[in-house]
Amino acid sequence: MRLDVHGTNFQLRVHLIYVQDGKLLTNTVPDSGFWFLPGGSVQLNEDSLTAALREFHEETGVQARGAQLVGITEGFDRITGRQQLGLCYRVESTEGLPVTSFPVQDTESLELQWIPLEEIDSRAVHPLGLSKMLDVPDGKIEHSVIVWETV
Repeated sequence: MRLDVHGTNFQLRVHLIYVQDGKLLTNTVPDSGFWFLPGGSVQLNEDSLTAALREFHEETGVQARGAQLVGITEGFDRITGRQQLGLCYRVESTEGLPVTSFPVQDTESLELQWIPLEEIDSRAVHPLGLSKMLDVPDGKIEHSVIVWETV
C-alpha cells in the first residue's frame, strides 16, 4: 500500500526473511552492490500475512508453507519525504529454492541472490539491522527505526 499524505509518500510493506543452507535470500539489481529483502506492498483490504505469502510466491514461483511475524521496521527519508512501515516475516517454503542466483519472477530487472548469514552486516542488506531479526524467538517481535537520506 502506498499513499501520499500531506507531502509524505507512505508505504506499508512486507519484508521476507528466507534462510536456506545458512544463506539469506535477497533481491538485487545485478552488480549494484545493493541488496534488500524480497517482499512488496500490502494491498488494500489484504492482511500482512496474506501479503507475505503472496509476495513470496510472486517473486520465487514457490508456494510458502507458512510465515511468522518477527520484526517491524520504520524507515524515514527526510529529504524525499518517504516513510515506510515494514513487517518482517520469517518464511518457510514447500520446497527448496535454486542454490544459485535466479531471476525474480515478477520483476525482470531484479535477481534473487544468496548471502551467507555471516556477511549480512558487512554487506548492509536492507532493511538495516536485519541480523537482529534472524533469531527472534517464537512469539517475540524485533523493532528498529531507520533514517536514511536519498541524494
